[in-house]
Amino acid sequence: MEIRDIQDKYILIVDESKNIVIEKPVGYWKPNDVQRLHDDYATKVIPLFENRKWIKLCDLRAYDVSMITEELKTYIGKMEGLGFMGGAIVIDEASKYASVIELQMRKSIQDRPIRLALFTNYQEAQEWVIKEVQNHI
Repeated sequence: MEIRDIQDKYILIVDESKNIVIEKPVGYWKPNDVQRLHDDYATKVIPLFENRKWIKLCDLRAYDVSMITEELKTYIGKMEGLGFMGGAIVIDEASKYASVIELQMRKSIQDRPIRLALFTNYQEAQEWVIKEVQNHI
């Protein structure tokens, strides 16, 4: 299943059979973009997993560093109680903001039992996600 944001800020690709969501954020985000993302997860994604644990592959190569760290912390906190185990994050190592984006993602899960792995190679991230599903779900 594919879910597209009404303002083209993200695409979610849900693989129910594997308990995986591929998330592709795009551009500069504002707090209301995070809220729409959360609403789409709450109303369209979470019900598909029927109380099962799930993981995501978040491809941030088209994401611009944005001032939304606090909103991400809140969003992750809500997802944690809905079966979210963590995920792989792919960043563009050529981006001048790669280290800032990495720090933002790490801060968003600070003090939470969420598994997070960062990659610059999409294939490696995909392989990690599949192993995590096999080992923990």
